[in-house]
Amino acid sequence: AGGIRAVVFDKTGTLTRGRPVLTDVLPASGVEESRLLAVAASVEQRSEHPLAAAVVRGARERGIALTEPEDFSAVAGRGVVALLSGRAVVVGSAALLAEQGVDLAALEPERARLEAAGRTVFAATENGVPLGLFAVADTLKPGAREAVATLERAGLEVWMITGDNARTAQAIATQAGIAPQRVLAQVLPG
Repeated sequence: AGGIRAVVFDKTGTLTRGRPVLTDVLPASGVEESRLLAVAASVEQRSEHPLAAAVVRGARERGIALTEPEDFSAVAGRGVVALLSGRAVVVGSAALLAEQGVDLAALEPERARLEAAGRTVFAATENGVPLGLFAVADTLKPGAREAVATLERAGLEVWMITGDNARTAQAIATQAGIAPQRVLAQVLPG
């Protein structure tokens, strides 16, 4: 252990509590919040990801009825794809939706604002049309900031790695006392 120069923490569940909570539901123009939640949570209920669980809990807490999806598949670290009542639904990161040819430009200012506040933001689409955005937040564990400071006082570099986007990653790193240049964001599970 005397040769260790750096410690790299995974964000979710290590520095943070690992139990994200749905904080924001922002429907696109002309979409009802209940419909956005019903579509996204119905698809996300098949996912094992903690962010999906936050959406499903948030929908159930609001009394939203869920439908069982078909042809569900997870795109590791990026989102989920399924059929819901015959409609193609994608719930995931802006990068995944861009690959699907979905234009999220109208929702970009809200996405940037939420990410800068340390929230993880993802979108839902139906047949290629944006339904809206979701944001979830995961709080720092008690003592995380103190642990980082203790390691740095001992002469170690402290890094954070996450699959989250760069803006959210930087906001959480700042809360934990980790230098911005020691953050590795958008790292896929593989």
